[in-house]
Amino acid sequence: MGLVALILWGMFLLLSFVFAGAIGLQRGRKGIIWAGITVLGAALTYAFVCVVLGVLELEGYLKSMSFVFTVGVGVAGLFLFGWGVTKLRR
Repeated sequence: MGLVALILWGMFLLLSFVFAGAIGLQRGRKGIIWAGITVLGAALTYAFVCVVLGVLELEGYLKSMSFVFTVGVGVAGLFLFGWGVTKLRR
């Protein structure tokens, strides 16, 4: 299960590089910031992989504060990724 989560995250990160390249080509120099936000957001979603691994390895992880913090970082990463990708269509 942990390996599957890591593979899916790797594919998501690769997809973010494709979107970042498209944003960079479409917007030029102004697109560099948005491309960076997209890649940063995808990188922060690694927190979801950490959540999966933590749940698999630790019994009380679901009740800990680090679980809430890690899920929050993952959600922030999804938000940043989505925010960067929205600049692609304009």
